[in-house]
Amino acid sequence: MVAKNNNSQISQIEKTLLNLQDRPSSQIALETSEKEILSVAKKLRYAIDVKTMKKIFSIQNYILPVLEEGITNMLIIEEPYNPDYYALARDGDMLYDSLEGIGQSKDTDLSKRIHYIKTSLGMTNKKVHQEYFNQEGITKERFEKGPKMIFLDSGFKGTLFESIQEWVNCEINIPNENMEGYLVCKGKPYFYDVEFNRFDFSKVESNEIMDAIFKEKINSPYERFVTNQLDRMICGFLQMFPKYTGRFVQTYGSNGIWNVMPEKNNLAKKLNVTSNKKCVRNNGCIPQINHIGENCDDINQDVVDPVASLLIQKKTLEYFANTKVQDRIFSQVY
Repeated sequence: MVAKNNNSQISQIEKTLLNLQDRPSSQIALETSEKEILSVAKKLRYAIDVKTMKKIFSIQNYILPVLEEGITNMLIIEEPYNPDYYALARDGDMLYDSLEGIGQSKDTDLSKRIHYIKTSLGMTNKKVHQEYFNQEGITKERFEKGPKMIFLDSGFKGTLFESIQEWVNCEINIPNENMEGYLVCKGKPYFYDVEFNRFDFSKVESNEIMDAIFKEKINSPYERFVTNQLDRMICGFLQMFPKYTGRFVQTYGSNGIWNVMPEKNNLAKKLNVTSNKKCVRNNGCIPQINHIGENCDDINQDVVDPVASLLIQKKTLEYFANTKVQDRIFSQVY
C-alpha cells in the first residue's frame, strides 16, 4: 500500500497523534510513511528517541517471522471453525496487527472477524460495564452456545480471559468448544491447555534471533528480561514495547455506544492535547514511563510512547500485509 503525501494526509496524522484516547486505525498506520509520522511528531514537540527505536525495530524484525509461524499454525487449527479473534489490549497489540495485516488480503474474510478489546488488569468490577463486551460480541450466551471465540494475549495464565467471563456474568467452565485462548508464553497449565506457541522453538533458539536480542543490549525496556527461553522473551517484548495509550481502565457509555478510557499519558503534560485531559488519572500503582530510553523496574511497567508505538504498529501491519507472507500463510491455511 503506497503512503499518501498531501496536506489532508498530514492533517490526519496530526489529528491521530493528538488523540491519546484511541490507538490509530490500521488504515492510518498503513497509509502513513515513517518519514511523515516523524515529521509531524517533531512539529508537535513529541520526544523522539531514534537510537532506541532502531534497536527495538531490530528485535521486532527477528520476532515477526516467529509470530508468522505461530499464527499460521493457530489459523490452521481454528479457521475451519470460522471463529472471531479477540486480541486483548495492550499486550495483544502485535497479535492484533498481525491478523489485521493478513486480513488486508481480498482472499479472506478474516478482517471481519478480528476485534481489538480494550481491557487490562487495572479494570475493577466497579469500573466495568458488561455492555462494552456485549457490544463487541462477547456475551454470556456466546460463552455457552457459540459461535466460537478465540482470545489472544501475551501470557502467562489467561487471567484476563477469566475476568472477561466474569464481567459478562458467565459461570461456565472455560476453555470450552465455544471459547479458547492462545498465549504466547503459557505458565502453569492449571487454567489453560491451548498454547499459542505451537511452532517448534527448538528450530530457532540457536539462530540469530536469540543472538540479536542478547547483542542489542537495549537499556530499556528489555535487557533485564532477556532469558534463554524464546517464548518468554517474545512475551516480554510484547508486554514491554512502547504502547500508544495508557492502560485501558474504565468503561463508559454515550448514546448507547460503549468504549474504554485509558489512563492519562503523562508525556503529554507539556502538550495541549485535549483528548488526554479526558483520560483517567493514573492511579500510581504501576508507574508510567514516557521515554523509551529509561529503565523499567517491572515487567508490567507501563511504557507509553505514541510515536514509537505507531511505527511498531506500521511495521507489523506491513510485514503481514506483504503478499509473499500472505502466500506462505494461505498455502497452509486455506
